[in-house]
Amino acid sequence: MNLCQTGDRYVTLGTPKGGRPGIVEPGEMSERYPTEPAACAAALLAFDAYAEGRDGVLYWRSRPAMDIAAIGFRVKLRLVISDAPERWATVSDFIDQEIGRETTCIRRW
Repeated sequence: MNLCQTGDRYVTLGTPKGGRPGIVEPGEMSERYPTEPAACAAALLAFDAYAEGRDGVLYWRSRPAMDIAAIGFRVKLRLVISDAPERWATVSDFIDQEIGRETTCIRRW
């Protein structure tokens, strides 16, 4: 599911290779870091860049998690900050149907 209760799409945060901290677009690779503390610091910078100027509620797609590989560390962040009213009471209140990459929400408030 790519939508939170407000109907906004979740975003992935990180530092795109050669880019600035913030949103990592689908298909983009994000930087890995030599240590866990460096990965956490980079994740905080990405979150701060995304959150700047936004008001609303923070919706997590999944809990932040450390991604560990032989080539380094990175923190996975999937979330959205939205000031829109909730359209669905809970995730279980609607059925989503995957059609390609789009999600069609069937049951709404």
